[in-house]
Amino acid sequence: MATSVHPRTKDHWSVRLRLKRPGAKGGWLIPLVLALVQAVLLFLTTTSQAGTGALYGCSSPCGTPAQPTVPALAVVFGVLILLIPVIIGALSPSWQAAITLAIIPVLLALILDAGTTLVPNVIFSPATAKSSSHGHTTTTPSVATHLGAPFWLDSGHLLPLLFALALFAALGWFGWVARQATERP
Repeated sequence: MATSVHPRTKDHWSVRLRLKRPGAKGGWLIPLVLALVQAVLLFLTTTSQAGTGALYGCSSPCGTPAQPTVPALAVVFGVLILLIPVIIGALSPSWQAAITLAIIPVLLALILDAGTTLVPNVIFSPATAKSSSHGHTTTTPSVATHLGAPFWLDSGHLLPLLFALALFAALGWFGWVARQATERP
């Protein structure tokens, strides 16, 4: 008894996705553009305009008792910041590229925000007032007495920065793994 099994050619239940294979000609363009968009979003959300609420259209900082509602734009930015690394990972040709392209925007945003994050903390000694014998008071200006570590090397900020890098690396890797799991051999 011989039976032959023929594959179904008209399967109405399965859907084949025809996506351009990452790594093919032009396959790096989309992940690089997404990484650039991610860097811009991260930079925008770390500026002083985001802290004051002006970026989102709030008159005062959003999410505070003065402005309790969080605008939809802030929610969209938050979702995009977490979703774009997954998409970058899904479109990357290898897991190494997925992790690298997911981390680069964080580093670019850190460099673009270098005016506040890369400069060292400077501690000034307070100005002192001295009186003279002629009834005049002289004040010595405050002087920089201690030059601290930059933001990214400061012990209070290093761990959150490393966690951010690990989070974006994990999101990129997750996108790559999700694509590998859904791809047919």
